[in-house]
Amino acid sequence: FFLDSILLRDTFCIVSYLYCVVFGFFVYFRTAFYMNLLRLFVICFYSLFLCCNALQLRRKRVLQNYDGGTEDLADLLLEQYKKAKIFDKPDRLERQGDGFMSMSTTCTDKAAYLLGVLSEVTTVSDLTSPTTSQGLAYTWMVQDDTVDVCTYSTLLQRYSLVTTYYATNGTNWNDSTSWLSTDGSSECEWNGVTCQDGSVTTLNLQANNLSGTLPSEFTALSSIIEILFFSNGLSGTIPSLEDLTSLITVDFEANDFSGTIVPSLPTSIENYQVSNNDLTGSLPTSLSTLTSLKNFWCIGNSLSGTIPDFPDSIELLYLNEVGVQGTIPTTFGSLSNIQQFFANGNTLSGTIPQELFQITQLRLHNNNLEGPMGDVTDVLTNLWLQNNTMTGTLPASLTNATNLENVLLGNNQFSGSIPAISSSSMAFFDARSNLLTGTIPSSLFSDSLSFLYLQWNQLSGPIPSEYSSADSLSDLYLSNNTLTGEIPGISDDQLTELTEFLVSGNSFTGSMPSSVCDLRTSGILEDLHADCAPPDIQLECDLGDCCTRCF
Repeated sequence: FFLDSILLRDTFCIVSYLYCVVFGFFVYFRTAFYMNLLRLFVICFYSLFLCCNALQLRRKRVLQNYDGGTEDLADLLLEQYKKAKIFDKPDRLERQGDGFMSMSTTCTDKAAYLLGVLSEVTTVSDLTSPTTSQGLAYTWMVQDDTVDVCTYSTLLQRYSLVTTYYATNGTNWNDSTSWLSTDGSSECEWNGVTCQDGSVTTLNLQANNLSGTLPSEFTALSSIIEILFFSNGLSGTIPSLEDLTSLITVDFEANDFSGTIVPSLPTSIENYQVSNNDLTGSLPTSLSTLTSLKNFWCIGNSLSGTIPDFPDSIELLYLNEVGVQGTIPTTFGSLSNIQQFFANGNTLSGTIPQELFQITQLRLHNNNLEGPMGDVTDVLTNLWLQNNTMTGTLPASLTNATNLENVLLGNNQFSGSIPAISSSSMAFFDARSNLLTGTIPSSLFSDSLSFLYLQWNQLSGPIPSEYSSADSLSDLYLSNNTLTGEIPGISDDQLTELTEFLVSGNSFTGSMPSSVCDLRTSGILEDLHADCAPPDIQLECDLGDCCTRCF
């Protein structure tokens, strides 16, 4: 007990022990022999009992404050000091409130001083272990780093970066220029590190072959604004980032993170990107409290549960193929800043809030959504609703959506006619496998149109002659409708990009124009299907020389 008392600098125990010995021997030489022994026994027993209780209390508090372990911290430190031969004396544990949480020593003892500073964020057992990333970082700072720890103002920041280096296998990074240099240079000069006034604000290690796990000490970068770790091999759970109160952007996309998709985040967060990981669980309702959140990307994870409310600040919300179910919250209709909402490849059901059709991009294909489309505006560029069970007619407001680029409505139950869409940017229009009627609008055939899929509907009338002016047209699928008339001819310099032209399953008459057949030899036309099979030939087309397949 006396040795432990000295090691822990426990004045009470030392005094108690010395009192026991000194007073005991004094009484022994002054009174009768047997009475002396009894008194000595009582005094020593009582003193040691008090000392024991004090020591146990202190040990318990120390261990609770450091790592909650069960080993004797004092013995651990003493063993480490002797092994490393770097301390002349063990550190003194200072009393802080009810516990003994920090360590201090004179700055002349570099190792002891560092241990005291770093123990604010790391347990002593981890710091003194030769196998942990924290221990390796501590050893490097003691033995190899040449900065003056007595005057260096960002020791915790430096230690956090060094620990991250070891935890993510820094020796295998693609670019670790200047990291762990021993010339005394600032960590702000290391590759991927950006600082402002000496504090790290950006850590950009994208596509740098990081692996392993992020240490909890990572959060000691108290001034960081951007964490950019896209496309690495990081695993484990995402640490809590709540204490990083300046944090704006987190990009952990294309890694191997697992566990909860959203750890505790600071209210300052604006961009949170964790797509293509192995994250699980449900989206927390606390997301609605992140009032600065603009971008939330978590494509390709394995989530469950429903979509919670999001704050009005949200602009880009990507929930593609994550496993969410249920309905789209009605509150999404009042999100005034949302521009893009992607939630395709899930099992969403119910109707789509009508206001969402007035954003820039809406991708909700491959779900179980139903109900009609809402009116659109000219800000809409991409509308992907294929493979649902939506009904009703296509809104007339599509004619005014002059910035449309891609409209995919296939495999639903839409009925009525196709509005006269006249977007000069239209590249992809897919309305296959619906219940559409009426004629094909000539306005669809703009210079920008590359793909037009209208097969398996109930369209009627002829093919508009304007189809030949679609210079970029690659695929034209019109099969299995009730179209009539003759196939319009084209000029020599038209439809030079056409690779597939399918018109079978209709009621066309006459013969395939030779100008279209010439595309088989002069152009890149690979597939030309028509109702040219005997004995009931509806459209004359030589198999082989012109058509590639007759029905």
